[in-house]
Amino acid sequence: MPRKKALKKQNTSKVIDRAYYFYFLIAFFPILAPYYFVQHEFLGVIIDIWMCLSIAGLFSFALLHYKKISKPILIVVATYILLFIVTICNNGDIIAVIKHSIKVILLCCVIDILKNDKSKLNSLLYAIRDITLGIFVVNLLTCLVWKTGIPSITQNIEYPYHLYGNVNTTIRMILPGMLCSSLINREKGKKFNHISLIYLLGFVFIYFYVYPATTSLIAIAIITAWILLENLFVKQLSNIYLLYILLIFALELLIVIFPNEMFIKTITGLLNKSTDFTGRSLLWTNAMNLVKNNPIFGVGRQTISNIKSTIGNMSGSHNYYLDILYQRGIVGFVLFLVLILTPLWKMKTKKISAHRIYMLVGYSMVLLTMFLSEPFFEYECYFMPILYSLLIYTDEKRAKINAKN
Repeated sequence: MPRKKALKKQNTSKVIDRAYYFYFLIAFFPILAPYYFVQHEFLGVIIDIWMCLSIAGLFSFALLHYKKISKPILIVVATYILLFIVTICNNGDIIAVIKHSIKVILLCCVIDILKNDKSKLNSLLYAIRDITLGIFVVNLLTCLVWKTGIPSITQNIEYPYHLYGNVNTTIRMILPGMLCSSLINREKGKKFNHISLIYLLGFVFIYFYVYPATTSLIAIAIITAWILLENLFVKQLSNIYLLYILLIFALELLIVIFPNEMFIKTITGLLNKSTDFTGRSLLWTNAMNLVKNNPIFGVGRQTISNIKSTIGNMSGSHNYYLDILYQRGIVGFVLFLVLILTPLWKMKTKKISAHRIYMLVGYSMVLLTMFLSEPFFEYECYFMPILYSLLIYTDEKRAKINAKN
């Protein structure tokens, strides 16, 4: 009898896990939907409606399961309250900020809820991995069919657009799926599996067949090296993360904030890029002027037309650190530093080196690298949960659990 009860309980648990998997599959699809779906006239309307239903469902999920507000979530909430207030004060795009903030905060809350529930968390990981994988495979097929880009959304065949947009947009949008795949692999004691290889080889194909985007190649190289060299890096995890953060901020200072001509020539020579980083240096200069005029709180989220006229590009400065500074000022940048430096401090003091945290550190390093040359504000719902996950999994209460895992 006890054996039958245990078997029945196990079967019930599997059914519940499967139900949550399908729920997350439905709820997260519009959030992970590719660029082409959003831009398409008919599909865009469907995705917008689906998104509203998804957000309502996740909000209800959070209300039912969020028992206690954690301290880490307050950092995220404070970031977006600041952005909201500054945007109002500067007559910015308030509606866009509200939509954007709700989505990011809600996703972080969901992660907070699931962090101690292994079965539900695994359902979420599998759902995000499978959604991303499916869209990525279709994206590869569109690359084969339309090498110079899907005609309806490609304005310049030198920079082809497919389902995910351009090549660098693709890596930004599939990073959550790649992370989930890596976390699932490590839980099974593997470094790679066939899904990981689809991501990696798929990007190699895109790089050589479609367009050689340096940023995406660097991102894939970091992820691959990080996974392969885990045994070497994991023992010095906090030191490596610290040195990497210092390296990134040194590059930001020498290339963007206080540009050093000799250093820039050396870097661009190594990367085979123009000394103005394909027109980015002008955007950085314009963004720095905004920062100098509004250093403390920034100017908030402006309309697309305003951003294009003041900075020179509708996507912003192509440097996420500058985007934070001109939108939220020094105060907002300090909140961002708290988000990325708190895990480092906790790793140093608690000596945490779990596989899950190791992977989160690696993908966070990829993000910090891409922030140097890519626009990320519109993609905060893709990466903020990754940085937030690293924060909550390095807290004091999780340290012992993570060590066992």
